[in-house]
Amino acid sequence: MFFSALLFYVLAATATLAIPTAGEQGAQSQAGQATPVAAAAALSATSNAAQDETTTNWAGVALTFAEGAIVESVTGTFTVPTPNTPPGGDDHDLYTSAAWLGIDGYTCATALLRTGVEFIRVNGIVTATAWYEWYPSLARTYYEDITVVPGDVISATVTARTPKSGVASIINTSTGEQASVSLGGAEYASLCRASGEWIVGDSSQPNGTEAPLPLPDFGNVTFSGAFASVYNPTNPVSNVLNIVHNGTTLTTVTTEYDTVTIEYIGK
Repeated sequence: MFFSALLFYVLAATATLAIPTAGEQGAQSQAGQATPVAAAAALSATSNAAQDETTTNWAGVALTFAEGAIVESVTGTFTVPTPNTPPGGDDHDLYTSAAWLGIDGYTCATALLRTGVEFIRVNGIVTATAWYEWYPSLARTYYEDITVVPGDVISATVTARTPKSGVASIINTSTGEQASVSLGGAEYASLCRASGEWIVGDSSQPNGTEAPLPLPDFGNVTFSGAFASVYNPTNPVSNVLNIVHNGTTLTTVTTEYDTVTIEYIGK
């Protein structure tokens, strides 16, 4: 798993057996029609309040399915938060985080396709930038035709047409600016298309080898219209993730069907 180095390797060993080959996935994706599945559809009223897992870098929901499911796209809308210096922090220090959605950040051992907005506070100055990534084949890359500031409402989508081709798209509905990038190629790492994610996290690489970067107090980020388009979406599981640093829980996650809210609670 990308958010935890140890769990990453454990899940990678088991998840490999559950993922169809690239040819099988391509054949399945052309047959039938994908079904929209809400991010929190698999959470009951009682389990909704329980935080399933803790990580060092990601908070939000990862939606997984039984063997044979293919996640074709993930979409959601959120408002870019204003990052503030956390309690006890120094306003001259660097604090960075990102809100993003993606495919294959949870169980896939080979690749991750995602897009979102990074928000940074350093020396009291706040910046925000929209980006996309196909990890590990394409490092985080900034869109050229879109600007973002805190308070803007962002609609984002990633689509995996095949395990080696996809699209990352983002619309700033506050300004009307939009950008879309086609990605992939024979040299790209193959997606498993096994999970969808709606996440707020730090800006370190998703391989679990870098130390977590200091998070700002981002208030809260709510993903609305959070859906994954899935072929054969059997046995969906909405996995809730929260960030813990040095024994201190920094986030809490609440959900309601197609809405995921991540709140900063570090004090």
